[in-house]
Amino acid sequence: MKMRLYCAAIFALALFVCSAEAGFELELKGSDQKLQMSFSGDKLKSAVEIEEFFVRIDDINYDIEGEPLSLREDKGGFTGVWKLGSRKGTVSVKSLSNRFKITADLDNDYRLHRIGMKIRASEKEYFTGMMERVVDGDQGLSWQKGITQAMNLRGESVEMRVKPSLGLYAPFYISSRGYGLFVHGTWQGRWSFPDKGDEGEVSFYFYGEPLEVTVYTGGVRKAVENHMMDTGPQFLPPKWAFKPWRWRDNHHHRDSYFDGCEANAPYNSELVEDVLMCEALDIPLGVYWVDRPWGEGPWGYDELEWDRQRLPEPGKMIQWLSRKDIKFMLWLSPWTKGPVMEKTADENGWIVPGTNDCIDFSNPEAAKWWQENYIKKLLEDGVAGFKLDRGEERDHAQRGCGTIDDGRDWFEAYNDYSRMYAEAVYEISKEVRGDDFCLLPRAGYTGSAKYAAFWGGDTGEGPWGLRSAIVAALRSSVIGYPIWGSDTGGYRYDEDQPDTMMRWLAFSCFTPIMEVGPSDDKGLWDLKNGREITAVWRLYATLHDHLADYTYESAKQTQEKGTPVIRPLFLTFPDQQDCWDDWQSYMYGPDILVSPIWKAGREVARNVYLPAGESWVDAWTGREYEGGKRVEVRCSVHQIPIFTRSGAAVELPNLNQLWEESLEKVENLPKMSELEKGAKW
Repeated sequence: MKMRLYCAAIFALALFVCSAEAGFELELKGSDQKLQMSFSGDKLKSAVEIEEFFVRIDDINYDIEGEPLSLREDKGGFTGVWKLGSRKGTVSVKSLSNRFKITADLDNDYRLHRIGMKIRASEKEYFTGMMERVVDGDQGLSWQKGITQAMNLRGESVEMRVKPSLGLYAPFYISSRGYGLFVHGTWQGRWSFPDKGDEGEVSFYFYGEPLEVTVYTGGVRKAVENHMMDTGPQFLPPKWAFKPWRWRDNHHHRDSYFDGCEANAPYNSELVEDVLMCEALDIPLGVYWVDRPWGEGPWGYDELEWDRQRLPEPGKMIQWLSRKDIKFMLWLSPWTKGPVMEKTADENGWIVPGTNDCIDFSNPEAAKWWQENYIKKLLEDGVAGFKLDRGEERDHAQRGCGTIDDGRDWFEAYNDYSRMYAEAVYEISKEVRGDDFCLLPRAGYTGSAKYAAFWGGDTGEGPWGLRSAIVAALRSSVIGYPIWGSDTGGYRYDEDQPDTMMRWLAFSCFTPIMEVGPSDDKGLWDLKNGREITAVWRLYATLHDHLADYTYESAKQTQEKGTPVIRPLFLTFPDQQDCWDDWQSYMYGPDILVSPIWKAGREVARNVYLPAGESWVDAWTGREYEGGKRVEVRCSVHQIPIFTRSGAAVELPNLNQLWEESLEKVENLPKMSELEKGAKW
């Protein structure tokens, strides 16, 4: 394959023939002679065509067009210089393995407004990636009743700015044509995708330069894997992180338990209730986290000091959990709260300009002060990890609002803040605990996955909230945040929709992080339809626990090769159109296909596409199907469609038997007074 470069100027046509493996063409053509590029590859259904490069300088728009001032052929690429008004711009292209690197750099004596490009789109081309939320803007739009958008970004516009609280973004998308495109750096920007049925174009720009773009041409799966490895590799949590988790939003230390029995435990009564009830009902529990408020003061974490009224004997409590093989995690924020912390940070200039309370983690002294004086003591108390909240809430950043310690304008650095926050906690956690810790932010941008797993922010409740969480899991796996979980039942649980809670428990089983909470700060047994919900929890917590080794091995593949644990069907079977159409089905690891149900109803029929080239076994019935067709699966409220590849090594327990056992367990709930008597504190 040859790379050909055409420069059609007014008086001459220059032709260059470069590396036989380069695989792209560049030309200046048309009446306006705009610079255009075409990239080819063995896995592409058709060439990737960049139609236009554009910049806006000092309020004037320019296209990179006309005869270049200079043009130099490099090994596997080229570098050209063009005139932009009274200034110059340089564009270079480099051919690498399964990818092309494009860089556009400009003179620095100007006020750049934006720099970007346009890529031609075909009529039926499918795009996905960019963000975990279904649509950009107010996060509530993602679970608005009646929403039809799902994985496909057709017709969407995305502001590339990390937003609360569904805060996972990445300047990366994949196309059904077989390519992926990634923009390096942390500048904010905007993307637009063509409407459904339009040929149109993908257009994007960013507010700073250089513009560095990688085009991955090895197929969609390879694009996802290469992007993950280029921006990672993914942090690999310890195996215990793949066991079931439990939490509440507010841990009150009550005088009595849910059943009215007096609480006499030496530790927080709600935590004790959760742990003893799970133990009695044989519900596996590997991680327990306490959210805010857990500390002193009006913010509930002032000076990062324990509130010993709310959480008596925290050190002994953590030891008690540890003897039960339950790891303890704690909520955390990057804000300075408490008079000593605030005064020290202010006096030393360790606050991000204009935020009043965000620690400037680009300053090594600020990061070390926070790590050594605050986070380290919590780790030494036995805390095994942190839920990293609020890394994206101070989102006021505008151009010129101030610079952080590393010299970047806060407008440029804002998207990177959640990564710096995670890195700071990662460093001190690794120093104190080695590899035995887990971090769980809700916000992330390029590079964040090197330091953490993730949770899906304050997701809405009800069927539409569950629908948005399914999209978020799949999108996150594509854009480089593959170890992910959601607030099961939604952050603000709706007790009048118990069926959705049960459907959500089934879905959460097949996400790497199964975190159950906050459930309106009640035990699941204390909810409306509590016994049935608890039986479903036991069913799927047991299954998730059974799959912990399988999930961990899949996560190791993520770290080593970039292959996500959750794999939309089109990543494994890109040539089957049904795998693009059936957006809510996915592979969980290499051998399990699941298709979460989000619609309301005690019994729901789901039409599931089983990919061709494989035989599939229904985990509920044992029936085997040849792939390449859709099958209707009728699921009661406790069921989710689950299929395994025929002949796969993974073995699932007898799900029907496990369900019957779970119903039996919850028929007569134990009394907390009796559980307290048997507890060994």
